[in-house]
Amino acid sequence: MRVAIVSPHPVYPPDSGDRVRTSQLLTGLRKHGVEPHLVAWSWSKHVAESPWPSEFIPGKPFARLPWLAWRLELYARRRLDPFAQFRMAVVRSTLVPAILRASPDVVDFQHPYTWVPTGIPDVCTFHNAETHLAPHLGQTTVRRVNAVRELEKRVLASVRAAVVFSEADAVRLHTLAPSDAFVATVPLGLRPMGAPRKTTHSRHMRSAVFVGTLSYPPNADAARALVEMWPRLRAESGLERLVIVGRDALRVVKGGDGIEVFSDVDSITPFLVDADVMLVPLLAGGGVRVKIIEAFAHGLPVVSTSIGVEGLAVQDGVHAVVVDEPADIPTRLQQLASVGTRRKLADGAYELWQTEYSPETMVASMLEVYERTLRGARQADPTPAKEWSTRS
Repeated sequence: MRVAIVSPHPVYPPDSGDRVRTSQLLTGLRKHGVEPHLVAWSWSKHVAESPWPSEFIPGKPFARLPWLAWRLELYARRRLDPFAQFRMAVVRSTLVPAILRASPDVVDFQHPYTWVPTGIPDVCTFHNAETHLAPHLGQTTVRRVNAVRELEKRVLASVRAAVVFSEADAVRLHTLAPSDAFVATVPLGLRPMGAPRKTTHSRHMRSAVFVGTLSYPPNADAARALVEMWPRLRAESGLERLVIVGRDALRVVKGGDGIEVFSDVDSITPFLVDADVMLVPLLAGGGVRVKIIEAFAHGLPVVSTSIGVEGLAVQDGVHAVVVDEPADIPTRLQQLASVGTRRKLADGAYELWQTEYSPETMVASMLEVYERTLRGARQADPTPAKEWSTRS
């Protein structure tokens, strides 16, 4: 089987959640004898060498005059279409030929805004239910929210299979999809790069870490909330360092007085290894948080809001500490002062990662989706072969 993975950007180096997931899917497919081929838009002239067969197509003109015209058109179109940069003719004109050159049996579009009709059996992986997220991403005008909804409805009516990472997003998409649409909930799986699982924990809890792409508004709001509550966190829990790391971090928050900020790092692994706890004070979002799965796999205790762990089979006090509001984090964090409590929580989280969120589990599930797509099925199986399969 040959599978073309269409991404809105290169996925190597894997320095964000969807890049980590997509890169590990490509690696896992190859191990199963599948021929993966990455087709990705490049928004820069310089693209890191990819470990997989890949074709990078320009996302924008690089000559000055065409670039200026592109910027003007993009500015006008973005008022109505929040995904305009991926849907302009100059951007999409080279996409279908690039896909056809890969000669795939199945095409897997990452995100609905990358989808184009090709005549090849197709899957769309919804990393988030965008209609649900639109009000939280600054897309508050009625026209922009409607544009997101209509895009998702069109894609769901056109592709042979849709993939989501949580049952909550599956329910959201079923409100937009035709009755015979196949929506599969596939566990998001990954294996951290670099350091192995942490098996020893420092006696005193000194360092907390927050990880995220801060150009994403829910992550930016969460980081700001942590900075605001830092004096209370430090006073009540004994923490000495708050580390905020991720793409565009320095554009959103500043370091100082025990707060350290790192932007656009090559790997988050050293920061997870050095931390005693991960804090995830999210109040909005969709899909599944890759950073929490990475923390579980590293043996790092997690304190998160319920929205942060949405879509994960997490039990409060068994796999993570779960709070209703970010303001509850300092109080609940005191429960992790004991190294034994932190070790027990990390052990439970690591076991959950092994059974539910390894890349092997994810790849096996995706292969079933691809095989079903090749069979041309459009309705959900009345007796799903696996628990992750769609609810009709």
